Amino acid sequence: MIDELQSIDWRPAIGDPTVLGWTLVATHAVGAFLCLRAAAIDRARIGYRGADFWQLLAAVLAFLAVNKQLDFQTLLTEIARAAAETNGWHGHRRMVQFFFVYGLLAIGGAGLAVFVLRLRRLEPPRQWAAFGAVSLGLYVLLAAADFHHMEEFLPLTRGWRAIKVALEFSGAALIAVGAVKAGSTE
Repeated sequence: MIDELQSIDWRPAIGDPTVLGWTLVATHAVGAFLCLRAAAIDRARIGYRGADFWQLLAAVLAFLAVNKQLDFQTLLTEIARAAAETNGWHGHRRMVQFFFVYGLLAIGGAGLAVFVLRLRRLEPPRQWAAFGAVSLGLYVLLAAADFHHMEEFLPLTRGWRAIKVALEFSGAALIAVGAVKAGSTE
């Protein structure tokens, strides 16, 4: 196991030093802060259970902000590559990637169906945030597909990378709007 980890070629470094990359980091970070603020307001108003929704979204946004620059998915891929080479299934990695991405799509689709059924019961600020969470979920699925070279398996167009950026930015922004609205409905 130690030998596998030593062959990993990942170092924490700034992964997307562009204006767009830092804008997305800032959007995630501000969204996380606003979710923590909404959680504190909900905790004071309706107790700890009401704050869980906002705390979860704050954690997701904070992780995405850090991941935007540190590229933890690259680390995960390097660990999987090392395991594949060590265990002899590296030659079958495309099939594993195929099942990984389609498994994510199936789980995401099922989660989305359950989510949509429960959405009507949420108050409007949480609906905004929930739509943002769905947008971020779609972004994560597309990013996983892109990262694992799934253009071989999925009918992807050249413009889909712009769609990913739009989903990521709008998702974080919708969550932030929901958090602001939750804080202003005192």
